[in-house]
Amino acid sequence: MSIPEYHGRVLEADLSTGEIKVVPLQAEDVLLYLGGRGLGTKLPYDRMDPKAGTLGPDNVIVIATSPLIGSQAPTAARGHIYYY
Repeated sequence: MSIPEYHGRVLEADLSTGEIKVVPLQAEDVLLYLGGRGLGTKLPYDRMDPKAGTLGPDNVIVIATSPLIGSQAPTAARGHIYYY
């Protein structure tokens, strides 16, 4: 399944090392966790250690946009920022 609205990828940046990598976005995640809010909850759940400190280097920040961004839909320009 192609995922043109998300371009099929997630950008991961490690602020401790400066490493940046592009990771493929799983098609089933897009179907099960619709939108920036859904994926913004799923992605850190998969990537973060539950014992990570609030301000520790193992914490995760997610910046996600609505799947309708750029369309004429009302409130489509909303963004979501999650800090765990």
